[in-house]
Amino acid sequence: PLNNNNNNNSSNSTTFDDRFLFLLPPQYFGARLERILAPRHAFLMYRNLPHGPALIHDREKWQAFLVAARKPKHFAALCQSWQQRERQEHEQQSTTSSSRSSVDDPTPTSTTTTTPNIITAKQIEAFDVLFGRGLMAAARNDLVQPNNAWPLQYLPTITAANILDLLIRHGANPYQLDHRGVSLLHWAAGTGNLEGVQVLLRHSREQRQERERQHSMSASLSSSSSSSS
Repeated sequence: PLNNNNNNNSSNSTTFDDRFLFLLPPQYFGARLERILAPRHAFLMYRNLPHGPALIHDREKWQAFLVAARKPKHFAALCQSWQQRERQEHEQQSTTSSSRSSVDDPTPTSTTTTTPNIITAKQIEAFDVLFGRGLMAAARNDLVQPNNAWPLQYLPTITAANILDLLIRHGANPYQLDHRGVSLLHWAAGTGNLEGVQVLLRHSREQRQERERQHSMSASLSSSSSSSS
């Protein structure tokens, strides 16, 4: 984040907000965003672990994420601990809810517990490979090469549509064209990647709505400034 100084000596300068440095351990500055932090954050989204504002606004989680992101083994251990903690919190909430309902209805109820999948370093490495294949491969439903299909052994439930969605959410261009000018949407439709088509159409619609919203806000601000003058 940038902080515009209003001091007389630097009224026109823009500096980095020093307060943000307390959230960034030294490891952050040696990590390339597109190669390390983006796929790590995408993995959190895929596994429905703390991400986005829930991650960044929690100082402890944010620092732990930045420190562990560089090593797949460390990151897997962090994800596993977060998953374990969330499961425990969910079980506590379920127990509390069951206790309250048993007061009203003394009939015994059976509860089932599910064992979550253990997150391993191999899963992190496999996700890196799939994420790194990029938009075009995901649109073509071509996540792995025939002689290099090992990532799907560790992530058997992941789909090309999942990777496509996560890539776009992390800044990839959904309007990308290949060297012949063929769009992602054409590739997805041509290869029968129907889930990928839905992902691309949804993001296109959301981006169009966002542009319209920003245009409406700009027009409203221009109108209000003109009327005030």
